[in-house]
Amino acid sequence: MILSRLGFRDYFHNYIVLEADTLTESVKASVAVEENDCYMLCSSYISRTGALLFNVLSIGSAWNNCRKGLEKEEMLSIFDPYLLRNLRTKKIIPEEAMKQKNIPWIRKQEEDAGVRLAETRENEMLDWVRNDYYPDVVKTGILTEAGIREYDMQVDGFNGPFVEGRLLDQTKIRGFYRGQLLRALPYKAGKGFRLLCVFSGDPLSDEDEEAMERLVREGMAAGFGFAGRFFRN
Repeated sequence: MILSRLGFRDYFHNYIVLEADTLTESVKASVAVEENDCYMLCSSYISRTGALLFNVLSIGSAWNNCRKGLEKEEMLSIFDPYLLRNLRTKKIIPEEAMKQKNIPWIRKQEEDAGVRLAETRENEMLDWVRNDYYPDVVKTGILTEAGIREYDMQVDGFNGPFVEGRLLDQTKIRGFYRGQLLRALPYKAGKGFRLLCVFSGDPLSDEDEEAMERLVREGMAAGFGFAGRFFRN
């Protein structure tokens, strides 16, 4: 299977081997590369700028022989997913040495994210609406007279059953503007989930503020929306 056909949960903080061919040449400064070293063991993380990036733990000559450079503390290279998306890949069960190298390194890269944002990255319902290259950007529906129209939202975190974030797109919808705070709920769509904006703006009207507080209380009690749904590997 090629990388672009995998889901976010398949590779985010997980372990995959890529048939990388000549891309392994880029790690020559870190480790000796032989002609048959055409495979890379990778994981992935979200950078401080919000970009999805793939970190190379080691290289090797086969899918099941990809340990060269694993003993080094630093990663061998970092790749933008655009360069890798058409490469053949396999998910693997990591060895302990792989986890010992990868987990603390990724924690360091993502330490500025904060708990609220980190929680959203572990929620599987949001995986259906994530941007391929900036996973903290999600498609969020706004109800118009013509139906639901989806726009990009930069996720901030959860608030009870809601996911909150800022509208990134400029719209022609009255009452909505770039940078506006949105609060959205998930809804089932086919085999997956989409988001629908329920409240927008900050501060809210007294009536909307009361309605939102009631939904937060009831959502936390009943467990609907995102309340209590932090799925982790």
